[in-house]
Amino acid sequence: PRLGPVVRRVDRNEFLEMLDLREIVETGAVRLAAVNATRKEIEAISELCQNFLILARQAWDRNLPEFDSELAVQMHKQDAAFHNLILVAAKNRRLYRMAEDLHLIARVFEHGCDEDIANKDFLTRMTRVYRGHARITRALRGRNPDLAEKFMRQHLMLAKNTHLALFDWRSRQEIVIE
Repeated sequence: PRLGPVVRRVDRNEFLEMLDLREIVETGAVRLAAVNATRKEIEAISELCQNFLILARQAWDRNLPEFDSELAVQMHKQDAAFHNLILVAAKNRRLYRMAEDLHLIARVFEHGCDEDIANKDFLTRMTRVYRGHARITRALRGRNPDLAEKFMRQHLMLAKNTHLALFDWRSRQEIVIE
């Protein structure tokens, strides 16, 4: 029978492996970016960080205790662009191509824009993301690969915990529905 492409659901172990791979790729990329990025690239990374801050402030100003899907989509786009630009600034085509071929950033980020779990602490999560980006940006501006790697690792550990919580939450919802 011609059913077309079948999308297989990633299990928790596979998802954890993707998050681990993301950490390896992005901590290596940020180290390289601290040394190899042009001034223009660092300014663009800084601008993405500032754009994220503007969105976070909009959320705080509107006192959004709950998820705002339009704002969340904008914030996730800024977040993904920030991480992608660091991969570009690393100046390692193979590293970038590997991340791109695996759809590493997109596959991880597709788990982060969900209303049900985001309702819990939307403002806190967005503030934490901004702080992580700001620390990474400062380390890149200072051309400090050790500090950039440290801050990226901390940032990704928080993200990993959030993404795993979302993954687990979704899995529980599927069990309840079936």
